[in-house]
Amino acid sequence: MGRNRNPIWYIACMTLLLAGTFSAAIFFYCRFAAASSVPTAATWIWRGLSVMLLSYVAYIVIRAFFYKTPCAVDSSKLPGCTVLVPVYNEGKGVMTSLESLLSCHYPPEKLEIIAINDGSEDDTLEWLQRTADAHPGRIKILSFEQNSGKKAALCAGTREAKYEYIITVDSDSVVAPESLQAIVAGFADPKVGAVAGNLRVLNIRDGIIPCMMDTAFLFVCEIIRTSQSLDSCVMCTPGALSGYRRSLMLQLMDRWQAQHFLGVPAKIGEDRALATMILTSGYKIVFARNALVKTIMPQDYPGMCKVLLRWTRSDIRENFLLLTWLIRQHRFSGRLAAMWYHNIIQTCNTLLPSLFLPSLLLVAFFASWPALKLCLTAALLLGLLMAAIPAMVYARQVSVLRSAWAFVFSAFNLFGLSWIPLYSFLTLRNTDWLTRKK
Repeated sequence: MGRNRNPIWYIACMTLLLAGTFSAAIFFYCRFAAASSVPTAATWIWRGLSVMLLSYVAYIVIRAFFYKTPCAVDSSKLPGCTVLVPVYNEGKGVMTSLESLLSCHYPPEKLEIIAINDGSEDDTLEWLQRTADAHPGRIKILSFEQNSGKKAALCAGTREAKYEYIITVDSDSVVAPESLQAIVAGFADPKVGAVAGNLRVLNIRDGIIPCMMDTAFLFVCEIIRTSQSLDSCVMCTPGALSGYRRSLMLQLMDRWQAQHFLGVPAKIGEDRALATMILTSGYKIVFARNALVKTIMPQDYPGMCKVLLRWTRSDIRENFLLLTWLIRQHRFSGRLAAMWYHNIIQTCNTLLPSLFLPSLLLVAFFASWPALKLCLTAALLLGLLMAAIPAMVYARQVSVLRSAWAFVFSAFNLFGLSWIPLYSFLTLRNTDWLTRKK
């Protein structure tokens, strides 16, 4: 998956990068605080939030060094597993996803593949049938006459599954040959309720946006989720590739499918919702670095915004629900402390950006134009400093040249996407999928 680089060299470079990041941040914030055009209270708030975020980055980077990939299970000892592929209006593209599953290094006699056609209105069912006919006995097809939503499709597939280990794969995703084995290996601990896969972008050559998203995915998986995995509290099991215990899914199924938030059905973010329910049920969720899956991302700005709106709304909802559960806990453990820490930072990652635009308006109204320019410069520099970490990871794993997209995405996120968290808070009751029906 990644390039083989000297780990000592990598650790030394990452240490220097972290030290340089903090040094540059402290230097700039001292200058920022000294500027007479910026209110004193604003500088203290800014410095406090910056130190908090940078400290978290340092924590997860250091923790990521200690992550170890779960040992592979011998083929003869692999248990049976069922792969669920919910499909809606995927057309011919679903064939690519199914063929990648058929090519996985998993004993065919122990692998059940169920494709659920969720009321597609195009020729998806025809392509499903054609793929199944080309591989007799390997693919089972369930078909809904009407679109019922991804949750309903996954629930139907879970009830139909014959094995304890369930693996979900999106119909626009392609899995690596070793991915199914890697997911199953993550269940060695009986307290593990789910295993999250390693997500990357499939259509990386289709434009700037897929390139930027690929750097973001690599950082989320290689740094954030490896750190959360060491704390056994990965907060999202991506729909593109994740594994679950069927017995646990059956216990949570009715609550998961009937989930409401703010009086409306929670139809989006089914992966985050299920992860929250698993964590709050006392089970662990871990990350499998070698369970690689590549998925298709939007190529244009409107499509990207629709996806990010859906993700942000579900993140806000699940961060709040997990926080309320943590508050009700009358016990203490290292794992709960880690969950508190991760959840607070994840909450800040959605809350603080939503205050960015209103804060700029307040500064512009009550302060001066120089103060506004300085605030924008400070925000941009902080973003670029934090982008140095994913750039470093991407340079090691993929390409030094393409790692520059991490910096481009940081600036683009500030000026082109900063409205999304605020709009998500204001429209939190909107649970439309935006890129599909349900």
